[in-house]
Amino acid sequence: MSSVPEAAKPESAIPPDPSRVESRRPSLRKRMMGASLWSAGSVGLGHVLRLGANLVVTRLLVPEMFGVMAIVLTVSIVLLNLSDVGLHQSVVRHERAKERVFLNTVWSVQVVRGFVLCAVTVLLGLLLYAANLMGFVPANSTYAAPVLPWVLAASGLGSIAHGFHSTSVHTAVRELDMRRYVSLELAQQITQIVVMIVLAWLTRSIWAIVAANLIGQTLHTVLSHRLWPEVKNRWAWDRTVLSELMHFGKWLFLSSAVGVWALNADRLLLAGVADAHYMGLYSVAFGLSSAAVLVMEKLFGNVLLPAFSEMARNDPQRLAEIYLKARRRVDPVMLLGSGLLFATGPLLIDILYDERYRDAGPILSILALSLLLARYQLAHQVYLALNQPQYHAMLNAVRVVSTFTLIPLGLALGGLFWGLVAIALRELPAVLLTLWLNARHGLNRWRLEIGMLAWWVLGFALGHGGNRLAQWVGFW
Repeated sequence: MSSVPEAAKPESAIPPDPSRVESRRPSLRKRMMGASLWSAGSVGLGHVLRLGANLVVTRLLVPEMFGVMAIVLTVSIVLLNLSDVGLHQSVVRHERAKERVFLNTVWSVQVVRGFVLCAVTVLLGLLLYAANLMGFVPANSTYAAPVLPWVLAASGLGSIAHGFHSTSVHTAVRELDMRRYVSLELAQQITQIVVMIVLAWLTRSIWAIVAANLIGQTLHTVLSHRLWPEVKNRWAWDRTVLSELMHFGKWLFLSSAVGVWALNADRLLLAGVADAHYMGLYSVAFGLSSAAVLVMEKLFGNVLLPAFSEMARNDPQRLAEIYLKARRRVDPVMLLGSGLLFATGPLLIDILYDERYRDAGPILSILALSLLLARYQLAHQVYLALNQPQYHAMLNAVRVVSTFTLIPLGLALGGLFWGLVAIALRELPAVLLTLWLNARHGLNRWRLEIGMLAWWVLGFALGHGGNRLAQWVGFW
């Protein structure tokens, strides 16, 4: 049988030259800029929407309800991280992440994880209910709230819905293709906010928040499949893929299992000594102080981790340069915000909330100090790009020790005030370790570290001036 000469084959039958395909691909810089704009715009708009919703709902619901939800959300986050094996990070960085069997195995692990998390959450709710009946829970603590066990158990249903979401959410981040990803996130947030406000207005009940969260998570999963119809996830349980996922994910699992306590133990520890009303105030202040951190974490994970990973694969010598450029853009935002919030915490709470939330102002000022240290988390994405997930485990181990040492010590010696100071500064030992790890990879620039602190001074000065102006016009 005679074969058709290569030159005579139709163009569609000739496989594309990978080098030509790569040359038509936008540069990493352009994709980073586009992804950064989409990601930052999405998170920024999302925070504006949530703040607006929060201002409405806090006028419909009492602070105690937000204190209960703070514990429910914290427990959900703890369980989610205790079961984290780095599925998202594996898809973002792994060379096999475009293979169908790889993605389907990741999806199957997600589904199993969702059912397990739901079962554990329901069990915890039942155990808490039994502990209250037997008098094991302090009567003046948030854990004694009668509705908490039932809200906790109901929240577990969201884990099942979340587990079925499409793996396209991960691949979109890998390719820095954020348009549909942002559309998905905003659709979920807007729907969740509308449902929460309507139900809160109709019921004046904490179940409005619970129902809105469940509906939002379900919608996220449905849309993740609708927006990427070309990807059809099916059940797969490939042993080779599972082995690769576990090999990379074991350090992230250890890191998450340890680090989740450091990141969320503040609410769990405070709830044991403070009532639901104070926890509601803390929840409001924490939400405002962490807004910039959440924006940056989205930017780090959705834009800079893929960019660092691609740079580590193709041009590792330039990785430090890209990291330092990112620091010069991230640090001013974090430090300016920290100084500004430190000075204007009480004023901001007075502007945004009614009298019932006034005591959240001093809490916000103290928590603003945490932004001084949160900016160093950017280096952690570089460690993942360098395939050093064990660094995360080391950092989170230090965080756990400092959290469970400093916060109880502050609460014991100085009450809630010094407990808050300990919460704000608990990241300091981990920052010192980060600087040591950075030195091993040539990532430190001491002139940058010292010079950037001027942005905090500027933020404080602007905030102090805003306070004086508010007093002069008689507003505050």
